[in-house]
Amino acid sequence: MVVRNTPEDRAKLYFGDSLMVLDDIPENSIDMILTDPPYMISKEGAKIIRHNMRSKEFKRSKDISLDFGEWDHFESIEQYIDFTRAWVTKAFSKLKDGGWICIFFDKMKTYILDDISREISITPKNIYVWAKTNPYPNFRKVNFLSATEFIWCGEKGKRK
Repeated sequence: MVVRNTPEDRAKLYFGDSLMVLDDIPENSIDMILTDPPYMISKEGAKIIRHNMRSKEFKRSKDISLDFGEWDHFESIEQYIDFTRAWVTKAFSKLKDGGWICIFFDKMKTYILDDISREISITPKNIYVWAKTNPYPNFRKVNFLSATEFIWCGEKGKRK
């Protein structure tokens, strides 16, 4: 675990495996959690081959991997949901009453957070959309370009 303090010790950033890092944080002690967990979008071993593309704009000598790393590999959607439920439940217990949790999440799987929020009494507040000015290119031109990322936000208890 890596902890970085800002000047005046007003905020702490924690880096590491959430299920381990969260054990070191006292219950009901955090005002806000902002996190970017795995999305389960990796395609193990898959890549976009760019050296033989017809378009000069996209042609490059280096391919693009669609495998983002072991941390994004799950054997099934059920395993991913169990993992998400475990870390969200643990993180939620660390929030103070009125605290917020904001989670960058795959737009096709936000239903998972809706289900978990009902189970542990998170009050869903909003889904914010980050409109990217420089999105990941759509090389194969078989779908619309995705230039957004979703940020699901919820609150613990009622704001006073």
